[in-house]
Amino acid sequence: QTTKRYLAGLSEAGGSFGVNYDDADDEQEALDVGDEVALHLHPRGTAASRPEFTSVGNGLGDVVLITGVEVTADTGSVVSRSYTFRNALVRADQ
Repeated sequence: QTTKRYLAGLSEAGGSFGVNYDDADDEQEALDVGDEVALHLHPRGTAASRPEFTSVGNGLGDVVLITGVEVTADTGSVVSRSYTFRNALVRADQ
């Protein structure tokens, strides 16, 4: 059994994101629970001046740990994947 203990001064972050499945995108296929990755989210594409959200430079290890993957599909609809994550390293000096 694993117990989680919360201490004042320790930073923790997490969240989730969803994507529409694209079988031409090998990165979607490769991402799995337990992977530690630098997270770059481009909600409106990668063109210049469009927003990007990234874990790099966050001071918490600069990577996130993928904690969950869920795939959903209905007949005739787009296949969707949902990912949950948390920071992979918690440091007391933040």
